[in-house]
Amino acid sequence: MAVDPCVSPRQAPPPTWVFVRSGLLDERECLRLRDLLDLEGEAEEARTRAGEDRKVRRSTVAWVPETADWEWLDRRLAEFLAMAVRETGFVIDGFEERFQ
Repeated sequence: MAVDPCVSPRQAPPPTWVFVRSGLLDERECLRLRDLLDLEGEAEEARTRAGEDRKVRRSTVAWVPETADWEWLDRRLAEFLAMAVRETGFVIDGFEERFQ
């Protein structure tokens, strides 16, 4: 996908987007998701019930590049959402059709 230097991603959203509001992610998965989704946001230290250090990633918008590994991403998001709903009361603001 060619990038127009005159148009920034903030001016025109790409065709696929995801809203995410807080949740616990394993650090390795968080790095992989951040790379795939280009997550923007702040990171905070948190403790799980098991006492393991984890990162809490807060992001308002995650951009999904067209070159993303969609099969892995779909599986991982489904697993993450199921875990988050069970453990943290995760809230989804909205998803593009591909993720519904």
